[in-house]
Amino acid sequence: MLNTFVGSNELKNYMDDNCGEKGVARNMCKAITELIEDGRRDGIKDGRKEGRKEGQEEYRELVNKLNSKLCDDGRMDDLKRTFTDRAYQDSLIKELFPDDWAKINETSGDYYVQGA
Repeated sequence: MLNTFVGSNELKNYMDDNCGEKGVARNMCKAITELIEDGRRDGIKDGRKEGRKEGQEEYRELVNKLNSKLCDDGRMDDLKRTFTDRAYQDSLIKELFPDDWAKINETSGDYYVQGA
């Protein structure tokens, strides 16, 4: 019967493995709740992973934009310093691209901003 509702044996197998006696009605709610909680945990984990990846890409693009600007402006000493001084790199990004900096911090939760 469960197979009819979910279109697979996944829920039935989960209940059989985790509820002791097969088909015990009082354990059905517990099994379903545990299955939903497992799905939520997996979804949160996947969402965080995807969010970190997107944040890293946004920050990488902003660093590339900074590097290009420093090269165009002939600021080679500043460019070299950004390779080893993350706080300095961040301060230049804040100075030169304040709107982009604000957007990154707003969306990334400061994951990639160490020297702010």
